Amino acid sequence: DRVVVEPLWFCGACRACRMGATYLCYGLKVLGVDLPGGMREYWAVPAARLLPVPPTLADDHAAMIEPLAVATHDVRRAQVGAGDRVLVFGGGPIGTLIALVARGRGAQVAVAEVNPFRVELLESLGLTTVGPDIDVHRFTHDWTGGEGVDVAFEVTGNPAAARAVTDVVRVWGTVSIVAIHAEPIPVNLYALFARELTVHGARLYAREDWEEAIRLAASGAVPLAPLLSRTIRLEELQQGMEQALAGGPVMKVLVDLTA
Repeated sequence: DRVVVEPLWFCGACRACRMGATYLCYGLKVLGVDLPGGMREYWAVPAARLLPVPPTLADDHAAMIEPLAVATHDVRRAQVGAGDRVLVFGGGPIGTLIALVARGRGAQVAVAEVNPFRVELLESLGLTTVGPDIDVHRFTHDWTGGEGVDVAFEVTGNPAAARAVTDVVRVWGTVSIVAIHAEPIPVNLYALFARELTVHGARLYAREDWEEAIRLAASGAVPLAPLLSRTIRLEELQQGMEQALAGGPVMKVLVDLTA
């Protein structure tokens, strides 16, 4: 059978697990990161962590279900709905997928991105972009008639974006922190107070997010092919990693373990 792996181990007994947030288990371990797995031809995982892949979904696209599940989780957690104006800070793979999932829910979406390659890719997908030559505050003011967006996602990990993200959201709006910020950074708490904003983190995914990701990918509702920049053999892994981390003209690099 063709399957994808939901790579999470959780205890099932802690408070987070009892609340239904198994992906936030206090003892959470990620298979292939905290536990052995990944970068190998064969991988033994618990059957409960597998999800079947429909025959209409190509192998290359099935390999993108994990990041798509991150995006479906982020959009669901932010309760994005039809007619919402959504601003995504960061047009990398996750930011792009968030934008596409939000658009699929009927939202009007713009993505702030400085990388010219990514800007071109985003626009080829029909997404509105806020490029490096456009002031994001002025854009938001003009786009929303001065009110601010309904939801803003911070997906860059950049302190400047984290500082700006609370400035562009309307009264009672939502700020979703998706990026990993390794160090404490300044945040405009006055904006949170003055507009009574809701701010939350969004991490990993629940089972339902994987199921939604598979449905969106299999139906073609979220195009995945444009995000696949290159396929390499396992022997080329070092080069592929360096290319992916360099921030150049690349989104996702796949490793073909059958080549």
